[in-house]
Amino acid sequence: MRSLLGSDLFEKNRPFIEGALQGKPQTFERAIPRPNGEGVRHSLAHYLPDIVEGEVRGFYALVHDVTEITENRQQLARSLKEREVMLQEIHHRVKNNLQVVSSLLNLQVRRIAPGTAHDALEDCQRRVTAIALVHEQLYQARDCSRVGFREYIRTLV
Repeated sequence: MRSLLGSDLFEKNRPFIEGALQGKPQTFERAIPRPNGEGVRHSLAHYLPDIVEGEVRGFYALVHDVTEITENRQQLARSLKEREVMLQEIHHRVKNNLQVVSSLLNLQVRRIAPGTAHDALEDCQRRVTAIALVHEQLYQARDCSRVGFREYIRTLV
């Protein structure tokens, strides 16, 4: 195996080799530098002990090139992180804008004497608050397809 893998890779795999020779199946992933030195290939290896009559005679090595899968998984993780950052920014902006609208309505309510217009502005302000609350709950929810109605009503009231 040393001549097949080279000394460096053989030493990295030594604990798995020893485990397989002790009769314990081994599964591991490894990033292997490309021969031209540009990047790495990713492998998934299984070392399966060859046990005959209770004695380990060696092991089988099954190695799969999982470079594409690993790179896709890494790209998905990066994309997810980018979307999370974008969602945080959108949430922040929407929250701030709703607060500005609510504050502007509040200023107008203070300037107008009680009556129809005053009541209408207070109603608008309550609606903006309700929208802000739904927005906040959606942002904090694990499942964005639903809002906990009981918690929403409790907070709203």
